[in-house]
Amino acid sequence: MKYSKILIIRLSAAGDIVLTFPAYFFLAEKIAGAKIDWAVDERFADLLGLLPGLNKKIVFPARTLKSPKTSYASKIAAAWNFIREIRREKYDLVIDFQGLFKSGAISFLSKASVRAAFAPGGHDSREMNHWLNNKIISVPEGGPLAAKIIYRSLYLAARASDETPPAEYTMKRLVEPERGNPKITSFFDEIKGRGRADKLIVINPFTNWPTKTWPADKWMELIKLIRRDDKLKNSAVAVLWGPAEKEAAERIAASDELSFISPPTTFREVFGVLDGADAVISGDSFALHAAFVLNKPAVAVFGASDPARCAPFGDRTAVVTRGLECQHCFKKTCRFATEECIKSVDPAAVLEALRRVV
Repeated sequence: MKYSKILIIRLSAAGDIVLTFPAYFFLAEKIAGAKIDWAVDERFADLLGLLPGLNKKIVFPARTLKSPKTSYASKIAAAWNFIREIRREKYDLVIDFQGLFKSGAISFLSKASVRAAFAPGGHDSREMNHWLNNKIISVPEGGPLAAKIIYRSLYLAARASDETPPAEYTMKRLVEPERGNPKITSFFDEIKGRGRADKLIVINPFTNWPTKTWPADKWMELIKLIRRDDKLKNSAVAVLWGPAEKEAAERIAASDELSFISPPTTFREVFGVLDGADAVISGDSFALHAAFVLNKPAVAVFGASDPARCAPFGDRTAVVTRGLECQHCFKKTCRFATEECIKSVDPAAVLEALRRVV
């Protein structure tokens, strides 16, 4: 069947949206002439500006629906306007990459003739999502990439659109950051003004889970090790940060004269900072996945989440993880109240991984 109007549903979060970029590019290449739209949470809509050829963003009014200050009548109106906008487009294919009840409801209410989604089980599909879609796709297990979110999303996109799934993933740069942003340009000029930096290492110490967040003192110890390393000692270090993280970022950067905190950035502007990096070090977060689609060398520091599913891959990536028996539980809160899986990662191991990818 030839599809002419396709809706991608991947509302959130930032990292998961980025991990769906390869599926978008697959659809755009394989179904020439199709109009592809994307339903996205308003908090992350900025990211979709990186996608050439995207026909339209359909913005889910998450802030309105979650705000306690918004009346029920206003919430109902906002939700209905969102669904009405989707229905107006008369999609012949909707692909639900989110795999939750909310995304399934959006897919169902779209009235599209084909509504594709993952088969239930694991992290791909939960909350009865498969009951709300009508083309349910199981991803075969086994193989080096079968567990990866990127590959599973590519497989879903291919089977949903009646195309042949790729046998492997070709490593390449997928997006181009905005050029000439004065905020980003000024930041790089500040680094160059110090004179002696010969490389730029961008670190992202922050994630949205305590069990994925490597402690600040470990980051500071890593920077000290970088300064003593013959290969890396003249590297500048840029510290990324987001809302409520600036003070912690400043504390990490203050420990070293060649370390800088990034300017405040939108999600899209983070790509501009990462684009200037010779290497990126991060936990399981949006910044790590952004580095991957930019094809940047990266070191991934993993705790509770499973690198087999979530980590970047390829020759330009190294993963550092403890491999404890309880690890990769995928829980925001440690059941032992120790967060040992992430807190005990050795900075020396991260340095060694960095040396391999730079």
